[in-house]
Amino acid sequence: MSFLNGRTNRLLLLWSLITFLMVPTTIAQETTAGIQGTVKDKSGAVVSGATIEVTGPALIGVQRATTDSAGAYRLSQLPPGEYTLTVNMQGFRAYRQTGIALSAGRLPTIDIILELGQMQETVVVTGEAPIVDVTQSKVAVTVDLNVINSIPKGRSFQSLIAFAPGARQEPLQSGSGSRDNGFQINGASDSENVYLIDGINTTNIVNGGVGKNFQVDFLQEVQIKSASFEAEYGGALGGVVNAVPKHGSNAWHGELKTYFRTNALNALDPCASGYTSGGAGTFTGFSTVCGLRLNPTLPQASSAARRDGTPEYYVPKKDTRHILEPGYEVGGPLVNDRLWLFSSYVPTLDTIRRTTTFTGNNPGARELTQTFTQHNAYNRLDYGMFNSLRLFGGWNYAYSRSMGQLGNPDSAYGQRNTGATTDPSTLRSDFGTVNPLSLYSFGGDWTPTSKLVVSGRYGYFFLNNEDRGRPTGIRYVYQTTVNADSRDLAGQAFPVSSVNTANFANMPSNLQTIFDAYKRRSLNTDASYFVGRRWGTHTFKAGYAWMRQSNEVLRNFNTAAVNLNWGEAYTPVTSTTACDQVKAGNQGQFGNPVCEGRYGYFVVGTNVTNTGTDETNSHALYLQDQWTVGHGLTLNLGIRFDKENIPPYRPVFNPVDFGWGDKIAPRIGGAYDLLHNGKVKVYASYCRAARSVPTIGTTVCTPWMMRTTPRSLRL
Repeated sequence: MSFLNGRTNRLLLLWSLITFLMVPTTIAQETTAGIQGTVKDKSGAVVSGATIEVTGPALIGVQRATTDSAGAYRLSQLPPGEYTLTVNMQGFRAYRQTGIALSAGRLPTIDIILELGQMQETVVVTGEAPIVDVTQSKVAVTVDLNVINSIPKGRSFQSLIAFAPGARQEPLQSGSGSRDNGFQINGASDSENVYLIDGINTTNIVNGGVGKNFQVDFLQEVQIKSASFEAEYGGALGGVVNAVPKHGSNAWHGELKTYFRTNALNALDPCASGYTSGGAGTFTGFSTVCGLRLNPTLPQASSAARRDGTPEYYVPKKDTRHILEPGYEVGGPLVNDRLWLFSSYVPTLDTIRRTTTFTGNNPGARELTQTFTQHNAYNRLDYGMFNSLRLFGGWNYAYSRSMGQLGNPDSAYGQRNTGATTDPSTLRSDFGTVNPLSLYSFGGDWTPTSKLVVSGRYGYFFLNNEDRGRPTGIRYVYQTTVNADSRDLAGQAFPVSSVNTANFANMPSNLQTIFDAYKRRSLNTDASYFVGRRWGTHTFKAGYAWMRQSNEVLRNFNTAAVNLNWGEAYTPVTSTTACDQVKAGNQGQFGNPVCEGRYGYFVVGTNVTNTGTDETNSHALYLQDQWTVGHGLTLNLGIRFDKENIPPYRPVFNPVDFGWGDKIAPRIGGAYDLLHNGKVKVYASYCRAARSVPTIGTTVCTPWMMRTTPRSLRL
């Protein structure tokens, strides 16, 4: 496209901005890298019009650029991988540098000096790109595939988060109940982090935190941004974690694999091993049934007797547990240099067998089984329509189902199992949940000229929770205790058949979630334009983001549920006179004007307990400029505007609205190449996020001041 003149370039930029800013989008997240620099001759004079080419196994085709009048060039949207950089210019020897390793978010500066000679002669430089991106002021760490393959890790991407400075695992912060899924980044809570897969937001919609697992078999690398994000990255006061998936290449490759875990190979301590964790499909790293309790065989706590209970630490027997994960991985070209495929499938088959000695109805030892099956798959197509237009589509599938109920585990040391009184016939083998879960991502990058890049990305995240195997019938639940001392309104003892303790029920819970579906749709587009002049270079970027989140829920009882309040009076909530007739009748019959029947009152729940649909929309506009001033100084300037509508879950409350003027976030950063050799940089940044809502107040994100990333220097 070198025939386009400057006026045409400006028209293309204007058209791209207008077109894409009219399309709604969401939080952006980089999944690619870039290279920038200048080309000069040995005398130090800039070389304009030189042709820059980048090739590599991770890139479909070739990416090209031309140096401007200041000798500057910039190549972006390069997938993570290893690249070769080639420079050609009439009257100079060709230049080729190999072994340039790029990870997501990297933008190394590679300055090139050309030697006079014939183009047929080539100067070859072998070596890695500079280890420090001296133009960027963000704080980010990338764990690449070489590291992933070399270190102990869990089965999902979040096990790699702790490799970033300022990030640590925080079990009590997990919103999903698993200690493996809670993380603090630079002191922020887990709910303040944003988690993405292939640039698509998969943060848990309900509680924040990790919204879904993404198997390490699917990973190319993991990027953890901990501070100083550019204006395009919003929605996080903590960190931004992005799992970048694998993709195909021009060579076929593949493998068959199997992972196997078993209690027989794990620690003997059932409380620390995670193999008595409370259910198949969970792997918390510790037992949820271990812990302190009051010893049930000794006198219990009593305020009347001024007596404390006696604590003890309950230790259960280990479960018999096997987790099998067989699978495959394959990738390669469907059409060389045009269409690539990557596909992987690694299901999880988790089985727990537990023996409990029951002491109530149907006593005796029973071995019960619980299973969890999850179909973990990732499929991706990359299509290079032209060298200037590349498209991709990905599908991550993680449907899961759990089945079976377990009894409470017996003690490893003869302690009383308070759950042993359960009737084992009420523990159903078909009891469980079904959880459809899918993530779809589509996107593309268009480079109409070497200076202009237009990008778009769409994502759809779907999660549903459905119950299975819930009993059918009328469930009666005691809200109070009935014993031999209980008396009705007539002063008579309650019927013997009614004697039972509070919370007793004639059957397990029949409350069923028919569906509880969460959906997140997101679309992000932006356009960036590179301008090089003798007084510095600018990379201008503008974008618009939109995200819609929704929840649809339906929960009800299979037949009905009745709460029995024995010996208690009812307090009307609609009117203070609603119970006057009942009180008058009791006064005449029993001499006691209370609002209850002879034995108390009951509440019947026969209809839907929770139903409805709600959704929220958020929008963002951002503008930013990476200005390389010169002499090693780069300024990263940006501003972000957000607009949000947050609906209430109960219609009696008002929604929370943030207008375009309520959330304005300036982002200012700077980086300085201290030794002018690409090895040491000093950088600083400042950001402010203001929310001008009277009932919420103002939030200011902590400014990250002077930082350095040399080999061994920190100021």
